Amino acid sequence: MPRLKLLLRNFPRRNHAFLRVYAALSRLRRAAFMRMPDEQYIRMLYRERFAAELNLINPQTYNEKLQWMKLHDHNPLYSTLVDKVAVRDYVRGKAGDKYLTTLYGVYDSFDDIDFHALPRRFVLKCAHDSGSFILCADKRKLNLRQTRRRLTRALRANYYFASREWPYKNAVPRVLVEEYLGQPGGEGLRDYKFFCFAGRAEYIQVHFNRSVAHRTNVYDRDWNYVPERFSNFPPDPAAQIPKPAEFLEMLELAETLSAGLPHVRVDLYDVDGRVLFGEMTMYHAGGMAQFSSEAFARRLGI
Repeated sequence: MPRLKLLLRNFPRRNHAFLRVYAALSRLRRAAFMRMPDEQYIRMLYRERFAAELNLINPQTYNEKLQWMKLHDHNPLYSTLVDKVAVRDYVRGKAGDKYLTTLYGVYDSFDDIDFHALPRRFVLKCAHDSGSFILCADKRKLNLRQTRRRLTRALRANYYFASREWPYKNAVPRVLVEEYLGQPGGEGLRDYKFFCFAGRAEYIQVHFNRSVAHRTNVYDRDWNYVPERFSNFPPDPAAQIPKPAEFLEMLELAETLSAGLPHVRVDLYDVDGRVLFGEMTMYHAGGMAQFSSEAFARRLGI
């Protein structure tokens, strides 16, 4: 693709011939990649991301071990855990209903959603992928045409092909609508991501200030600040996040949900004293996280 961009760089961007050629070549490229075997494709992505060869014979770093898991650890349970509808039953069975957000409905298509029956604030998200969510703080201001376009495009896509996270391969495309979680003070909702290894939470990555200047700080299980980064968003050492009052409950929930699994990221929220489940992620950042240090990448890979 870089060569394709170089060849077409000097074409006028509004030139219809350019757009047709670029679109056609892009479709051919995507089709070729979709046919590529998983290991070959993963090695190619890793090489492009890190300018290094992926070690699958003796993986040492966190990213390398996640890539190995994609190829060799095919526990059928993982398909349930990544499905945002199916995982609710898993959480219910492990910890009860109290940690689940209110679910307003599950739909096969955007046009099935009855917006008149929904409350003023809600969240739309696809069950079969990652990242295709829409926060609606006021449905009177929701751009329905844009929302339909985004969700319809997401429903047609198979997230598996992006980085070969196999649990998504046969996930059922659905839209779920759930309660809008807010937090006073205007900062936005803090997202606590518990990195669990063999059922033990070792690190917590806190996402905050999403709407202003998205930052992520890392803490250990004793809530000591860890001056490391493995996210697209930088830390803010000056903005030390206080330990949530419900931290021990959150820690227990994360470890209950991750019990029996070699590794999973459990995302939780603390909203006005309520501990709420967000999602479970098998391959953080698709196994392509940018670490602040090689030493920390290896420490997480142990």
